[in-house]
Amino acid sequence: MSSQHAQARALAAILAAATMAFLPVTSSADDAARISRLESDLQQLRARIDEQERRIERLENELGRRSNQPPVARPPTREEEGVASVASTAPQPWHSPTAWDRIARGMTQAQVAEILGPPTQVESVDAYKTLFYRGSVAGKGPVSGLVNLRDDKVVAVKKPDF
Repeated sequence: MSSQHAQARALAAILAAATMAFLPVTSSADDAARISRLESDLQQLRARIDEQERRIERLENELGRRSNQPPVARPPTREEEGVASVASTAPQPWHSPTAWDRIARGMTQAQVAEILGPPTQVESVDAYKTLFYRGSVAGKGPVSGLVNLRDDKVVAVKKPDF
């Protein structure tokens, strides 16, 4: 009987070790999925904030026109501060929808810049970086797009609505 107990204990130890060996892989996969969801949520929130800011500005200007007052100049957003006015008015490579179609997951920031040109703003937090492309496109008005990178590799793209 002690032989059977020893075998049972050995089998239990082997199963426990095998289970523990797979936990980090599962945890790592769960973390990657969670990070991906958070990046996507962050991208959607930024897009919603951008749209809300544009709507507020249009409404304030419309209100000013109706009351015969000059347009309200809103302060620049955090991402817009430091953006050169030339970037928003002169034609840029990122103004082309086909250029955005060439951006793929896994590309580096340098590869993205080769295709879209320099971003109008860059935000970094640890290993995460967001490249913002904002400005006016002839015939389209204000447009914006962004590229999210993690460890200098593209993980998400939000193309402008042309």
